[in-house]
Amino acid sequence: MNSTLLSPEQLRSRVITLGWERVFLVALFLAFSGLALLFPFSGDDWAWGSRIGQERLSTFFDNYNGRYAGNLAVLVLTRSGFLAALVVAATVTAIVFLVVDLAESRTPLGYALATLLFIGMPVAVWRQAVVWTSGFANYALAALCVLVFVRVVKADWRHGSRRRLGLVEGVGTVMLGVVSALFMEHVTLYLVVASLAYTTCHRVVRGHFSARATCWSVALAAGAVLMFQNEAYRAAAGGENGYQQIDSSLGLGAVLRLVAKAGDVVSHQLVVQNVLLNVAVVVLVGALLLAAGPRVSHRAAVTVGGLAVVFLTLTLVLRNSDTVPSLPLSLRMLAGVAAFLLLGLLVVVTRLLVSSVWRRQQVYTACGSVVLLAGPLTIVEPVGPRCFFPTYVLLMVVVMVLLKEVTETAGEGASRYGTPVVAAVALATLAAHVVVYAVIQVASVERLDHIRAEVEAGATEVDIEPLPFRGQVHHPDPAWDVVNTRFKLFHGLPEDLELRVSD
Repeated sequence: MNSTLLSPEQLRSRVITLGWERVFLVALFLAFSGLALLFPFSGDDWAWGSRIGQERLSTFFDNYNGRYAGNLAVLVLTRSGFLAALVVAATVTAIVFLVVDLAESRTPLGYALATLLFIGMPVAVWRQAVVWTSGFANYALAALCVLVFVRVVKADWRHGSRRRLGLVEGVGTVMLGVVSALFMEHVTLYLVVASLAYTTCHRVVRGHFSARATCWSVALAAGAVLMFQNEAYRAAAGGENGYQQIDSSLGLGAVLRLVAKAGDVVSHQLVVQNVLLNVAVVVLVGALLLAAGPRVSHRAAVTVGGLAVVFLTLTLVLRNSDTVPSLPLSLRMLAGVAAFLLLGLLVVVTRLLVSSVWRRQQVYTACGSVVLLAGPLTIVEPVGPRCFFPTYVLLMVVVMVLLKEVTETAGEGASRYGTPVVAAVALATLAAHVVVYAVIQVASVERLDHIRAEVEAGATEVDIEPLPFRGQVHHPDPAWDVVNTRFKLFHGLPEDLELRVSD
């Protein structure tokens, strides 16, 4: 028998020695590395990875946008081969860790639920912010920066002191702050406002300025100035940008448009689409009510339970309302009602059922952050599902805080029975993703091989099949002129080649 093989007892001892958490995080990183290797480049990835990306860099994105960190990231990732998959996996692992760490729910059940919520996010958000390299470089990395900032603030508030920052920490903080402000505009605005609010709050409550918070505030403000000095934003505000638009008009009409968009498109993407997360919220609220028992009056329990049922029912009914253009605006704006129900439910449940003052503060802060992040999206166009990746991640933190309260209130039974169930569903979902993207990757490779074989045979026109599971990839096919050109440039195909995607 090979002496290097470990017996079950030795393996169990090794896992305990290394720490189950470390083993889980390594396993998550490896699993996502394998999955990310199957993600195909698509849409604007083909532009960034070709000479178009180099042309954008040659002007340092002048009159393009001020997402300098995100732009540089996608330029590198589209040219990095398998290393791009490692970056995706590392980012996902870091996000899952920070979500459970912020909620202080670093348990097997906590990690299982956080992983399930991540891989079970709305498919439109998933394909645009995780699978699509161009989206990942801006939205996923921006969300990671938000979580890092929140963790720094939490540690500073809870354990901070008057000590001065060391040179290395100070320089590192400034660099991280500036870079964090150079991914997404609404995230930049959130970070600036949140950092200034925290710095002021710290001064008022603690009687002195936090050196760390002040450093973050200055760095984020500098990054915001750098971002918004790009000419693209002035053009967007003036209606001169063909892609980005900012509604800078005033008056009653502007207010009505803002309210309509907030209640329809923004609320739909912010809340209604999050089916799995919404179910998790309602289940945890129910668990808290059961665990609370006589501590909560019958009237309060019925009120909270009713809110939860109405909220979940409304979101399930409205889930596909955005696909029905003929639906009256008055009905579409029920998504706004669902958003208010969620916020109201979270506030009421936290006030009545969450015993820890610290956890109550976390839920209130996260809810406020979600509103602050979503606010700017009411006045800009276009607004896509990927814009709501950072808010989804913050809502994950809220769910994990509720889970922490449930496990403390209900005892070990919740973890003992919940962990294997949630972990099994998470593993099954991950396995399904692997199968889907393996099929997509094989089809993508075969399609490119077919095109090249036809070109070598002298063909000037090639018919190609669309990729399978098209809903899992953002702009998977070179189906119109602009994307067609980018596809050919990225893959080194003749520019005069005519590609036709079959219906």
